[in-house]
Amino acid sequence: MKITVREQIMSGNMGDGWDDNYEAANSYADFLAPILLEDVQEQYPDAEIVVALTVERMGGASRGIVVDVDGVDEPEQIFEVPDALAEMLVYTEQDAWGKFCDAEAVRAAASTMGRKGGKSKSDAKAAAARENGKRGGRPRKEVK
Repeated sequence: MKITVREQIMSGNMGDGWDDNYEAANSYADFLAPILLEDVQEQYPDAEIVVALTVERMGGASRGIVVDVDGVDEPEQIFEVPDALAEMLVYTEQDAWGKFCDAEAVRAAASTMGRKGGKSKSDAKAAAARENGKRGGRPRKEVK
């Protein structure tokens, strides 16, 4: 059996707070694909599985998750398997979206803290800069 999971991710639906919505949508697609693959593999370990996520530079309604199944033995599975998987994967995607947003928030906070740390001024930093200036500037790294 071959199972194909498809979804369009609309960059215009990423929400506020991203520097570049299209880049955020691509990052989300990269983040989501292995999660969807793992969930389908848990349900159907013997199936050939393809996850195809596309990113569009627009907003609006997307189709949502579409599941296609080829090579099933029983005709009723043609509808049962895709419907059940699509329903399960909607919850998987909602969970993944929360984790993705949390990860992005952590990255943004770490970046902000790093910028602030590099700009900090202290008496110790000023004294070290004066000492280094007396000896010709910042000491060179020693090659071992």
